[in-house]
Amino acid sequence: VLDPDKLVSNLKVYPNPASARITIEIPEANSSTTLQIHSISGVVMQTLKSVNKHQIIDVSGYTPGMYIITLQADEVERILFDITR
Repeated sequence: VLDPDKLVSNLKVYPNPASARITIEIPEANSSTTLQIHSISGVVMQTLKSVNKHQIIDVSGYTPGMYIITLQADEVERILFDITR
């Protein structure tokens, strides 16, 4: 069960909403950190393994709408972001 108080505790995603790319700041990122982006319907759009503390992701090919970023290392964290055109 995810603790709502721990969700996106130190995670920053900008710009939000986005149109071309997003920057994700993950202070606790390490070689075991995995990042996934899902559509709101649950389709996996992208998976990155061994993410950096400052990760830039191209989202220009995504359909406008809401997406979920899931980070997994020691714990799972999730954040929503919006794609606009």
